[in-house]
Order: sequence, then structure tokens, then C-alpha cells
Amino acid sequence: MGGGVVEQVGTRSVDKCGRSGGPARTGSLNLGFLRLLVATPNTGFRMNWSPPERAGILTRTPRLQHAFLVGGCVRDALLGRTPKDFDLEVFGVTYEQLIEALAPSGRTDLVGKSFGVIKLTTGSGTTYEFSIPRRDSKMGAGHRGFTVDLDPAISPREASSRRDFTINAIAYDVLEDRLIDPFDGAADLARRMLRAVGVASERFAEDGLRVLRGARFVASLELELEAETGGAIGGGRAAPRACPPARRSCPRKCGRKSSLR
Repeated sequence: MGGGVVEQVGTRSVDKCGRSGGPARTGSLNLGFLRLLVATPNTGFRMNWSPPERAGILTRTPRLQHAFLVGGCVRDALLGRTPKDFDLEVFGVTYEQLIEALAPSGRTDLVGKSFGVIKLTTGSGTTYEFSIPRRDSKMGAGHRGFTVDLDPAISPREASSRRDFTINAIAYDVLEDRLIDPFDGAADLARRMLRAVGVASERFAEDGLRVLRGARFVASLELELEAETGGAIGGGRAAPRACPPARRSCPRKCGRKSSLR
């Protein structure tokens, strides 16, 4: 791993519900590298927090006080990898309030309104992606058979519960300098373990593509499958066949993000 080994999240614990506590150990993960990526103006990745933008977008915007980095950017940074881009999930505001809060900082594009997603492009040309927490409810067959319910009042734990694997269910509170880790994803990363969120068989039955995502994570991040997760993947090898070929080879063609985010 690149950077220094960090075993404590600032002076606060890795919190499962969004509250701070005493010191907590994070194995051999790179929280220091995550802090560096957020704080340094010239790290070279797309979501580059220059000092004026960092102050203007987060610290001087009260409605963004509960904006957390989520998903693949946190996972990759904890592994010492430079993320390609950062996503922020904003709690406590509606979609309309988030648009209003972001508008003074640049151009807002409502690229994923049904999923609560807003892209912000600042004067420097930097693009940021913000979203409202949501619930995904399985209502039909296939990867499109979900209904989406935007709910800014849900807890970080409930928002993370819709994610596929624990290593993707970690959030980072930039302003408070703490991890929010309701499913022990940081511990799984430290053990190099891939584990499904919740009941593995149910998670893969919801979306067969998750089997392929799991295989890619194991190969690209050199992880071991947790027993229940491995059993569910082994029993669901035929599930991805229900996905269209374009979806299997290029997830962006079906309107969803890269398979490793």
C-alpha cells in the first residue's frame, strides 16, 4: 500500500451509526492517504479539492454539513489507491434543497434525477457528483426491477444497506474526519475479504450482475471471498446470463456506473 499505515481514525472511532467515540483501529488501512487526497490541491485526480472550492462547497454551505464521501472512492483510498472520482451523499436535505445549495458554486446538471444525483461543475472545470440517500426496493426481475425512494432523513446505516459489498458501504465524513462503517467494511478490507451486505443469497438474487462485480473485485483487489458470499456466488453463476450482453461488457450503456464503483 502507498503512504503511511494508519491505525486510528483521528481521535474518533469508526462509527456504525454516524456518532463519534473513542479511538478505533483500522488494521493496515490508509486513512492518511484518504485525508491527503481530500486536502491536497494538486493530487491529479478529477475530484480535486482546491482550497477555495473546499471551503466554499463544504465548510461555508450549512446544508452540506452532512455530506459524506461514499462508495468506491473511500474503498480505494483506504487501500492506498488514487480514486478516479469522488461521490458525495448528502443527508438532511431534499433534492430541491441540494440543487439550491450547490447552485452558487457552479453549474448543476440533473443527470440522474430519479436516483437523486446532481453533478456540479465549478468555474475551475472540476466536476463533483452529489446525491440524496435512497432506498432501493426490489419490485421485478432483472437489474432494472427496482423502485427508488429518495429519503434524506434515513440513517447512514440504512443508506449503506442497499450496497452490494461491505467494502463499498463505507463513508467518510470530511468535516469531522471519521469513517462511518456500519457493516465493518474497513475490517474486511484489512483482512482482504469480500463479503456481501446482509444475506448474500438475497443480495445476488436482486441483481445477477453483482456476481460479476464480485468476481472482478476478487481479481482486481486480490481479495478472498467470505464463505457465505462465496457460496452464494457459486450457486448463482447463471444469474448474469439474464443481463443483456452490453450490460455485462459495459455497464455504462445501461445507465449505471462502472462495475468497480
